[in-house]
Amino acid sequence: MVTMARKAIAAADRGSHPHTGLVLDRLLDKWPEDQTEKGKAFVGFIGNACKLPVPEVYQAAYQRWYELILQVSARREAALWAGQVEGRLFIGTGGVSPLEAAVTLHHTYGTPFIPGSALKGLTRAYALERIEGSKRRVNARTFDTLFGREPETTDGDWDGGEAGYLIFNNAWWIPHSARTPLTPEIVTVHHADYYSSQGTTPATDFDSPTPNAQIAVQGSFLFSIEGAGQWAEFGMELLQMALQHWGAGAKTGAGYGYFREDDKTQREIQARRDQAERSAREIGMTENQKTIQAFIDCCQKRMAELKGKKEKQNTGIHQQASKLVKGAANWAPEEKQALAQAIRRWLPQVVDLVNKEKETFKKMGILALEQP
Repeated sequence: MVTMARKAIAAADRGSHPHTGLVLDRLLDKWPEDQTEKGKAFVGFIGNACKLPVPEVYQAAYQRWYELILQVSARREAALWAGQVEGRLFIGTGGVSPLEAAVTLHHTYGTPFIPGSALKGLTRAYALERIEGSKRRVNARTFDTLFGREPETTDGDWDGGEAGYLIFNNAWWIPHSARTPLTPEIVTVHHADYYSSQGTTPATDFDSPTPNAQIAVQGSFLFSIEGAGQWAEFGMELLQMALQHWGAGAKTGAGYGYFREDDKTQREIQARRDQAERSAREIGMTENQKTIQAFIDCCQKRMAELKGKKEKQNTGIHQQASKLVKGAANWAPEEKQALAQAIRRWLPQVVDLVNKEKETFKKMGILALEQP
């Protein structure tokens, strides 16, 4: 039996900051000579490594990144999407690994991530098919804007090409989206001789299946694309479709690597983004303008709760609007007019005015607010 691990890193799988990447690369302590025992040791080692929790430092780093990219998104300079792996994901299986069970892990934190370059390549390939395939979705000019244009030579002059307008960031694994980010997976090769001989040895029903222990990823990822407004949103739409229809990583033909929306996280992202946008809008607002915006937000929230229904008159939102009108007597003229506009627009959408909007607004004193 060969002793493998160094004593200096024997604690890499302990404490509040375990590093799964270091464990997988360096912490296999023994390697039996017997093939059967070697296989058992290998499976056990991978299983223990996949049980390691996410280090606390990663959770802090993710939260810092999350807050930062939310602020960028609130300025309409980035698009965000939370995608959940349907089943399992293989990423980085072709990478260098002493155990031939490679997985792409962050060098600092030891947690899985999907490189932005891989996401850009996936989205580009998907968009390219939408140019050349039967389901045309992206024209050539839009394609060059999104992903860049290759250099061209005209009359001996090389123009250097153009860079794409979108920045594909690494996708971060979302903490607590699964019990652990890594999980053992068995991939069984049914015709080993056929594959190793590149097809020269026929595959038959008499071949013995060979199970192989691998490391897969589970849980959800936060995807982000930076760019100007609708360009970033369109790029994210393409990436979503590619992840949902094509999948990412290895063995997509066997059902691995497909994503669906993580509804809970996406709702949280949208709520946080809306809050950040409101905060950005409120910078430079007067207290009265903030009050008007709060009334609009309240109406929108109530509409969502009512789901197509409406409140009765002289309740809830109607009472709130009447109180605002009475309290606006000493407001600036432009603030009074803004309040009147907000009430005219939103009150009928929340309150059943029984086709008597004109009478209701007159009784509330809206006409007086609109006087210059």
